Amino acid sequence: MNQLNPLAEKWLSIVLTTPFNATKHIHSHQDEVYKIETPSGCYYLKISKSLKAEHDNLKKLEGILNAPRVINFYNADEKDYLLISELPGKNLVELIGEWTKLEVVEKFAQAIRHLHSVDVAKVFPHASTNDVLSHGDMALPNIIISDQSKVGFIDFGQLSCGSPELDLADAIWSLQRNLGPGYGEIFLKKYGAVAITPKIQKALKFKYHSPESE
Repeated sequence: MNQLNPLAEKWLSIVLTTPFNATKHIHSHQDEVYKIETPSGCYYLKISKSLKAEHDNLKKLEGILNAPRVINFYNADEKDYLLISELPGKNLVELIGEWTKLEVVEKFAQAIRHLHSVDVAKVFPHASTNDVLSHGDMALPNIIISDQSKVGFIDFGQLSCGSPELDLADAIWSLQRNLGPGYGEIFLKKYGAVAITPKIQKALKFKYHSPESE
């Protein structure tokens, strides 16, 4: 059953030219996100006040990184509508339980090393020689694994270039929240030699407490 507003439903009908079913995506927190199922495949639709940056970033990454492709973009009634391809697989939070925690940590570190090894000048020509491609919201749910090994990335609204510490600190926060304390240090060893900046040190000290436990 479609759960979309009438404007979005009409726009999708024109873009897809095929019957579809829209289901709100439970993993979304900041934007409205819907899984769009059609006879020929699946897509994701994001609805928010500002998705132009993510649209532009995904276009920059085409052919460079395993990320969703932009299918179409629309703006109406002060909202952006971004239709993107599905990136098949499971995110690293969904794989907790299927994999050991150490396997999750190792794959997370491997994914971020891969992201940081991309030729940043292909995406940001103004980048300095010490810059890396920075995701900007590096968390376990934003890494998609398919066929047990292929790594993909989603949610590129904050893509930039700069020091690796931003992604590394965010990654440690995500690990400490989802896996528990102590995994930040293991992650850094798997990632490789890196300077322990104040931002990274703060992330290492973070201990997550759920609202239910307070």
